[in-house]
Amino acid sequence: QSLNRRLNKAINWTNLGPDNMGGRVRALQFDKDSLRNMWLGCVSGGMWKSNTSGQSWYPVTAPEQNQHVTAVAQTPDGTVYYGTGEGGFTNGGGNKSGSPAFLGDGIYKSVTRAGESFERITNTNTPVFRTVNAMKAHPTKDEFYVATESGLYKFTNGGSTNTLIVPGGQKEVEIQTDGTIWCAAGNGLVRKSDATGANFQIMTYTSGSAGGRATIGISEQDENYVYLLGAASNNSFAGVWRTKDGGSNWTQIIAPTSPTNPINNIFGSNNQGYYDNCIGVDPFNKDHIYLGGVGLAEWDPVNGYTAMASLRDLPWSTSYVHADKHIITWDRRNNGKMMYIGCDGGLF
Repeated sequence: QSLNRRLNKAINWTNLGPDNMGGRVRALQFDKDSLRNMWLGCVSGGMWKSNTSGQSWYPVTAPEQNQHVTAVAQTPDGTVYYGTGEGGFTNGGGNKSGSPAFLGDGIYKSVTRAGESFERITNTNTPVFRTVNAMKAHPTKDEFYVATESGLYKFTNGGSTNTLIVPGGQKEVEIQTDGTIWCAAGNGLVRKSDATGANFQIMTYTSGSAGGRATIGISEQDENYVYLLGAASNNSFAGVWRTKDGGSNWTQIIAPTSPTNPINNIFGSNNQGYYDNCIGVDPFNKDHIYLGGVGLAEWDPVNGYTAMASLRDLPWSTSYVHADKHIITWDRRNNGKMMYIGCDGGLF
């Protein structure tokens, strides 16, 4: 009788954690039609949505779906797509020794305009799309581009059709307002298409290439201004290059300092240029850029290279941004000026 009373008693549960499900952030998308909606992709925590301009978040990937979101894009018709699989920035797969890599299982698209639930695009559950490095939507056409370890792919017809347009593993993809595409391979080889998104040409910004991963920043103010943040073949900081004429001529605007005085070593003493490497151009000033690696820095022609954030989360530190940056982007809706940083510690 005593046992029955205990069995019939209602049990109330309290969630004790974990409370850091989001984790590393490599993907952020602002809803083109709403100032309140945002989607956040987390490498180990799935896709999240905010309808409060980032003040609160809730998950929109189902528990049984792949949670390893690495890239997100929204096409002009409002559909949101995201890619999964982070191996392109680590060693290709997780292991018991603590590798942070997470394998994906393809590309997902929003089921409804609200972007509250997603379904996998059937023909992307293949090895080609298990490592998605970057994704960008065309500004005027309902198509998007996906950079994978197998090449750069163009997706059309609501994602049901994909075409390889640049062979060989690609780490980065950016697209201009006229449809011109930029992409970069893991060895720093940078290519640019014409305005149709075809006829790619290799950009000679240094002798050969930086040697390691290069990220691309295009000025919103003047798209002839393009910046490249490059890692060397050993993943140390190789420099920053700029073109003012769309790629015909390049100048190295930041060169590495000496190893004994590594004041501008954005990738840190561990040489993490393969892993945390991002660049952003101030949308209001084509001569002002932001660099993300282990730390966060800015550069302009007057002040040069300046560190701008602390890595220490202390009560009195008002400039703290967690180490290992992966995204530098702006919410440009309604001419907005808010900059967001995605990193190993979430979203800042």
